[in-house]
Amino acid sequence: MESGRKQLDTRGIRKFSQDSRYFLKYYAWSAVLFSIIDIYLFMLWDTNPLHVAFSPIYLLLIPLGLYLGGLSAVFIHNAAHGSFRPRWLNRVAGELAGTHQLYGFVGWRTAHIIHHHYPDNPERDPHPPLNLSFWEFSNGMRTQLAKVLTDSYFDIWGNGEESQRIWKLKNLCGFFGMAVRLIFWFLLLGPSLFVLVYVPSYIFNYFFFSPFNYYTHRRDPNSSEGVFEVLNLSNGFYYGLTNLMFFGIYHHRTHHSKPYLFNPQKLVSTPNRVSNDLVTGRRDLPPAIHQAVD
Repeated sequence: MESGRKQLDTRGIRKFSQDSRYFLKYYAWSAVLFSIIDIYLFMLWDTNPLHVAFSPIYLLLIPLGLYLGGLSAVFIHNAAHGSFRPRWLNRVAGELAGTHQLYGFVGWRTAHIIHHHYPDNPERDPHPPLNLSFWEFSNGMRTQLAKVLTDSYFDIWGNGEESQRIWKLKNLCGFFGMAVRLIFWFLLLGPSLFVLVYVPSYIFNYFFFSPFNYYTHRRDPNSSEGVFEVLNLSNGFYYGLTNLMFFGIYHHRTHHSKPYLFNPQKLVSTPNRVSNDLVTGRRDLPPAIHQAVD
């Protein structure tokens, strides 16, 4: 049977490892595109039918916003693995979710595939739980993710002046792209729907990833070497409801074994699995992310 690693969709990583300007071009062009869209939406401000005056009845839209925030997490995750059919829907769903989350699809997809190749590795995994408390992990998760992407880029392309210049420009375009995407949602939805739908959806999405990434990876209690294992979580009200509403997302062990499945809850017979024999503190690991395409 194919391993989970060989079933990964690695097209994005191949581009990341073959073109030093891949991220820069993506973030620059998307920033330009959303700037143009923002100008157009601003011109339509007075005629946009979504710009409704606030009414207390619209408070009922807040739960919808929360649910859309969870769907955004599911869609960008499954799009990163090419789980949608037909295949062209993966880029559409990924970019839509990436627009919702403000930083786009390409960086998220690359970081997530890196996670699948180096799960729980203290240096290579974008979000290893290690020995951190939940709040320590939550506070540092996005910093670690940015560090892993940065380290992976310089591992491949070297740390020379040209690479540093490209990465700094990428960061600048990325921050600008997040700003124009945020403006896009405000101009599209108007003040009322922006506050009642988008803001709750973004907050829910932002905090959705922390417990998911933390509790689905744990130190193997039967190992004295600090080996981690990937878990399926389905017991209890929270995990049962979340799996029901969000396509079995907490069946993470199954997902690592068969990452192409849109809903891993439908396949629950995955045996216990340790995270690729990675041990906290090890340094003798594969050198660069371009090995992901082997």
